Amino acid sequence: MGIEIIYYNIFFCIVLLFMISTTTFTFANDKIYESSEFFVLNNGVKMPTMLWGSGGSTQENSTSTAPAVRDALIHGFPGIDCANHYHNQIGVAKGIALSKKKRKDIWIQTKIEPCGNSRITPLYEGHCYNQSILAFQQNLDQLNVDVVDLTMIHAPPCVLNSTWADPKCYWPDQPDVVYPQNCNCAAPEPCHMIQEQWKALEKMYETGKTRSIGVSNFCAPCLKCIFDVATVMPQVNQLQFHVGMPGPDPEGLISYSTSKNVSFSSAFFFFYIQEHISTYAPPLSLQTIQ
Repeated sequence: MGIEIIYYNIFFCIVLLFMISTTTFTFANDKIYESSEFFVLNNGVKMPTMLWGSGGSTQENSTSTAPAVRDALIHGFPGIDCANHYHNQIGVAKGIALSKKKRKDIWIQTKIEPCGNSRITPLYEGHCYNQSILAFQQNLDQLNVDVVDLTMIHAPPCVLNSTWADPKCYWPDQPDVVYPQNCNCAAPEPCHMIQEQWKALEKMYETGKTRSIGVSNFCAPCLKCIFDVATVMPQVNQLQFHVGMPGPDPEGLISYSTSKNVSFSSAFFFFYIQEHISTYAPPLSLQTIQ
């Protein structure tokens, strides 16, 4: 009996850590607001400090996503982190409905695909602006809402056989991974693609369909592409950041983001097991995944 209890406790701890690892924490001014329910973005919008991430165990399965979202909201999570790439936003919408929570009490954030990446829901080079707007509207439709609280570009761009990124763009064992390998955002072509997508997010922000806008998995050169043309500065940069990574400010990316008044949102705060190591743009050598 004693050994069974030990095994049960070990299993419970593993499950608990996995659940925690799918959450999103947010930093501003190099501090984690672990004792506060929210903090204020650079546009005055209040954002919760911890969210439930729908890109974990229920990804690409709306059926299992719905009860997971319901339970997360019922048991205290103030909001949900979503993405077009997760292919389960219909399940997120069902889970919200099942929770009986009012929309005004739930923070909903989503992401659009980076231009040129995904093979399932692609945004093609040369059409980054228009197709970003279409992808954003698709997110609203799937989530069954008129407005979301935060919209992000999911990652830097990547085009097969380009000269500014890994020629294959995708991990060999994952042909539709949204995260590019070695994207040099300092090159003119990817920088222009980012800028077109950002203009699309600015348009959605100006029309009031998203209360804030930001990026995910962006290093300093990728952020600079936005800073060069932005009329609305990013409110959030969401990256992988967790226990075991090298120091409190890997490659200076957290301090760089916050120095520009861009809040840093951490995915997989406690741990994440992943065999791939990715570099998005020099000099960053930090895998950033959501």
